Amino acid sequence: MRATRYIAITLAALLVSVAAADDPAKPAADPAEMAAWVKQLSANRFAQRELATQNLIDAGQAAIEPVVQAVYGNEPEAVDRSLHVLRQLGLSDDEAVEDAARAALERLAASDDRRASLRAKNTMDYLNELRQDRAIAMLRKLGGTVDESTVNQFIGAWHITTRYHVTIDENWKGEVKGLKYIRWLPTLQMVTFRGN
Repeated sequence: MRATRYIAITLAALLVSVAAADDPAKPAADPAEMAAWVKQLSANRFAQRELATQNLIDAGQAAIEPVVQAVYGNEPEAVDRSLHVLRQLGLSDDEAVEDAARAALERLAASDDRRASLRAKNTMDYLNELRQDRAIAMLRKLGGTVDESTVNQFIGAWHITTRYHVTIDENWKGEVKGLKYIRWLPTLQMVTFRGN
């Protein structure tokens, strides 16, 4: 009986989040609703925690500041889920949401709270790796060439670094707007422009 009820609640939460995602006219959550969702991140019931997490992700940029405050809290589950929300928002296709989540993680990483700082840095490392892979794929899809070279460096210990060289030539279909992906290559060594 309990397992059936748990499955029903989980399915209901999933259906609500899917319906909300399909409804572009969904109004923004008010601050009280947002605060309630943040509080539910550490609820006793798994289904409540899951639904609150999804609601905060669906709320987008408006959820960032309330979630950042939860990272400073003492509830381990709420901290984990808050960082998960920021990570998901940091992967958003909406550039404003992605940038706002990134800025929030940078503030957390620079904070005096060592626990929050370390976890935010780990989340940023994860996002940077995914963004780099996404940027390489997009640059190639838009007609650019991305060459990789591996360099061994000794800086107190041996480090293997991958450096990138991007070539934009007559095959480029991304216009100026597509060049934004270059910024997500942290070890970019050179960009070459050829042709008109």
